Amino acid sequence: MIAVFIPGDPTTQGSMQFLGLRGGRAILTSDNPRLYKWRNHVRAHVIGQDGEPLERFEGPVHLDMEFVLSRPQAAPKKKGTKILADKRRSSDLDKLARAIFDAISDAKKKGGRVIKGALKNDVQVTSITATKRIAQIGETPGCHLHIACAIEHEQQQERAA
Repeated sequence: MIAVFIPGDPTTQGSMQFLGLRGGRAILTSDNPRLYKWRNHVRAHVIGQDGEPLERFEGPVHLDMEFVLSRPQAAPKKKGTKILADKRRSSDLDKLARAIFDAISDAKKKGGRVIKGALKNDVQVTSITATKRIAQIGETPGCHLHIACAIEHEQQQERAA
C-alpha cells in the first residue's frame, strides 16, 4: 500500500488540443499548461530515492483520493466554517482523478525510455473513492492519495461490514 500526501494545487487532466500533423502523426498537447508540472510532482511522491516506485502494483488496484483545494480569497475567515467545493469555484472531480491516474502509471519519455510508476497502466484501477473539498484555514492544499491492492481493499471492506 502507498499512502502519501502531495502538497500543491491539484490540477485537472483536461481535454487534448490538436496542434497539427508532423510526419503523418497528430501533435496533441493538454489544454491545461499546469498539468505536466502537477503530474511530475505527483509521480515524485510515489517514486523512491532510487527512482523506483515505493510499491509496484501488478494486478487490480483501488485508489482513495481526497483533493484539498485552495481557499478562495473571498472565503470566510472564521475557523471551522466549511466551504463546499461547488461548480463555481472548483475543478471536475473526474478530471482531477484522471490526472492522478496518469501520474502514477508508467510514462514514456522521448527516445522511448519508460519511467516506472506505481502502476503499469491506469486500466489496473478497478475501484476509486474520490472527494474534493476546500482547505480549512491554515491547511495545505494538495491530494491525500492511497493506493492499495483491490482484492485486499475489498477483503477489508467485507471484514468491516
